[in-house]
Amino acid sequence: MNKPAHEPDEERDCGRSGVVFGVFGSLCLLMLAAPGMMFRSWGGALILLVGLLMAWLPPLYRLGRWQWGLAIGFLGCAGLGLLPVGLVRVPEWRDALISLGLPETGKITLQPLWTWQSLGAMAVTVVGALYLQGHRTDHGAQHRLVSWFAGGVAVLALVAVAAQQGEWNVPWDLNAAFGFFPNRNHFGTLLAMGALAGLGVAVQSLRIGRWFAGAVALICVGFLLTVIVGRLGSRAAVLLVAGGFGTWIMLMGGKYLGARLLTVVAMLAVVAVLYFQSADSEARNRMIDTIRLAELVAGGGDEAPASESGGGEWEDEDATGVDARISIQKDALGIIRDFPLTGVGAGQ
Repeated sequence: MNKPAHEPDEERDCGRSGVVFGVFGSLCLLMLAAPGMMFRSWGGALILLVGLLMAWLPPLYRLGRWQWGLAIGFLGCAGLGLLPVGLVRVPEWRDALISLGLPETGKITLQPLWTWQSLGAMAVTVVGALYLQGHRTDHGAQHRLVSWFAGGVAVLALVAVAAQQGEWNVPWDLNAAFGFFPNRNHFGTLLAMGALAGLGVAVQSLRIGRWFAGAVALICVGFLLTVIVGRLGSRAAVLLVAGGFGTWIMLMGGKYLGARLLTVVAMLAVVAVLYFQSADSEARNRMIDTIRLAELVAGGGDEAPASESGGGEWEDEDATGVDARISIQKDALGIIRDFPLTGVGAGQ
């Protein structure tokens, strides 16, 4: 249990913490609106503003030792790749990479600068999480914050749809498929988080009789689901939504939802499934491709079936005609096997 850093005043502390969460969340959404290497200065300026926020409104509660221990332990484990390479058994593939031109650093990681950069980003994230742990809000403020998050994600998705309709090019990725991120899976993760948050807001609003807020939240959820299925083309986002919604319903249970709300959620799920099955969307076609490729690999076949999403050609093929992700996943499992305790360094 966190101890208060001063004489508690519930109304004052909740109001102050509400300001902290609101400003912090708004700055994070602004960062997400312009990701990528070209906007490092933009991200740095926003992180500086977060630092000023921490100095202006310091935490109200002192953190426990276990929270500090978890934070330090996480960063320490992430930095194990900077240990001397002589402490571990060196696999043959690492020597092969060095023979191809990568410099021998004397550390487990072959790119220590990238590892330090990744550790720095992790440290900033951990410090932000610890800072927020030092604040408290009441249920009403929490409801508003989650509502703003779901609405903010919906606004980002709306801007992305408008950009696609108007054929605008985002300057940091002229070949971007959809959204603000260089990779649609990154944007899909954000949209899935917004949809799940919106579902929680809708259910809670309907439970306490806030029908208008519940209806607005359901509209945001429906819009985000439509974007994920119909425009984004990300298989990961579809799986995140399905898994997230299913897990949320199981954790909440029928007693919390009640018969009427459970019916509303079930109808929303049925509509989403029917839309996914009937829509001739890139996400659906790519999912079918993945299932066919999985069956091919499981059956030991060596000739890829016709693709649903690429006019008979596979967009993610490697030299063997099989989805390149499968080869990447196999290599990743091999790296985990060779460096089970230390990894090969953050950012690799």
